[in-house]
Amino acid sequence: MIAQSYLVKATEKLTRLDNITLFEKVPPTKFYSIDQYYIDKTNIGIAGAVDFSINDRDLNLELYIALPIFTNRAGVTKGICTYWLGKNIQKNR
Repeated sequence: MIAQSYLVKATEKLTRLDNITLFEKVPPTKFYSIDQYYIDKTNIGIAGAVDFSINDRDLNLELYIALPIFTNRAGVTKGICTYWLGKNIQKNR
């Protein structure tokens, strides 16, 4: 799996990309900036989980968000997304 190999070998350097298609052509790093991109806000993936402890004193909320990234808006019409921006949000009470 490509994502796992990138995570294992990533450094904390910031890599600047002209567009998202160059992601696999550069050495893996922990951080990326992209000059030209389009995020398709109509096809965002969202999943969540709620967990209560047995004594009902603890509440854990977890939200997963995935946003498809394209080079430009025209890429959305092709219907295939190779690159995603993922975010995991956790709150404990």
